Amino acid sequence: QTVTMCDDTIAIRDKADEKVVHLFETMSGKPLGDGKPFVHRMEVMEVALDMNGPSGERRLAIIDRNRDLYLTQVRVYGADRKTVKLATMINSFKWNDETNMLAALTDGKFLVWYYPNAVFVDRSLLQMTLHERDASDFGKNPTLLSFLGKHVSIRRSEGSLISANISPHPA
Repeated sequence: QTVTMCDDTIAIRDKADEKVVHLFETMSGKPLGDGKPFVHRMEVMEVALDMNGPSGERRLAIIDRNRDLYLTQVRVYGADRKTVKLATMINSFKWNDETNMLAALTDGKFLVWYYPNAVFVDRSLLQMTLHERDASDFGKNPTLLSFLGKHVSIRRSEGSLISANISPHPA
């Protein structure tokens, strides 16, 4: 949960300073951009890179110590980098394997952002891309295992697996 990789980027949370996430190019191993890592204001607990699209639009999702979900730009540097809070009290999250949709479980809700990058254009657009449904069917403390195509696999706290579906049309 502290290392994530896609075709062109690898992100690693620093073990010595848990607020720091180092970003590297996978081909050369060089630090991205100006060589400075991404520094969050709180300890980072989980990291995940989106897997699809051009490298210039790469996004990093992080959960911090307060279990808040943030989305940040990867290939923008210094003061130009935007980091936006998407949700609070996140149990788990996963990027989709085919498109840059993001699913999360939070406080009795199952959330899917069909286009989370909209937040970097206009924050009010983000709500239009959000699918929300009740997660009480998933039991207490469920965990997202995978988000493949339109299927989401969820593990309940007692170990059983549940499958949930989303609309195939946003992809």
